[in-house]
Amino acid sequence: MQSLDTAFVRKQFPPLANGWAFFENAGGSYVPQSVIDRVHGYMSDLQLQPSWTFGPSADAVARIAEGKRLMAAMIGADENSARALAADADVDLANINSPGQIVLSGERAKIEMAVALAKEHGIRRATMLNVAGAYHSRLMESAYQKLSEALLEIEMQPPSFAVFSNVTGKAVSTLPEIRRTLQDQVTGTVRWVDCVEGMVGRGCDFFIELGPGGVLAGLLKRTNKDVEAISVSDVESARNCAERLRSLQS
Repeated sequence: MQSLDTAFVRKQFPPLANGWAFFENAGGSYVPQSVIDRVHGYMSDLQLQPSWTFGPSADAVARIAEGKRLMAAMIGADENSARALAADADVDLANINSPGQIVLSGERAKIEMAVALAKEHGIRRATMLNVAGAYHSRLMESAYQKLSEALLEIEMQPPSFAVFSNVTGKAVSTLPEIRRTLQDQVTGTVRWVDCVEGMVGRGCDFFIELGPGGVLAGLLKRTNKDVEAISVSDVESARNCAERLRSLQS
């Protein structure tokens, strides 16, 4: 089995293992150095471990998040200005996506206030996001509690490769810290920039985004222009990526 300084990144929940299986069939057998899931803590990444399954627990988190709650992207914001705005509007810092892009999360009226106050905090542009709820905020407390109960029922094994927690921006390895950070990410800030920098620090210079779009590849390049990032969203792009993996081994 070949090893690359490669990282898988994901932005949706369907199991990452499906995408990995394609690469094994199309281009050989590869072991990524690191993996990270931006949206659901890193549940998709952990499901690469053969004995792990989260079943309906992530769906329960999503259902609890629904309601009169919103998120908004702050473009041209640094973490200090975004935190000051969040404090003034009584909302939470949900995502640090890339240098200059931070997301706030909270009740609809308070997020609308944050958007209105953004320029006063030196933020170039504030945009409401089309999402189902106020993810990664204090409003997810009930999901936080329910997930804690579900995690205790899941049989786990330590990961066989580096899995990054998006709430700490660091690799996790022991079962207690995996359970703790999976729970903490429900209400905590997604530290995507820290995750990317941490993976690059471990030697990762080739990133594969699995899922529709190409947003994460763009965020990766804005965070570190020296890395290579490929988006895989259909059969053709998966084949192209597999060919690129083969070329890196030649």
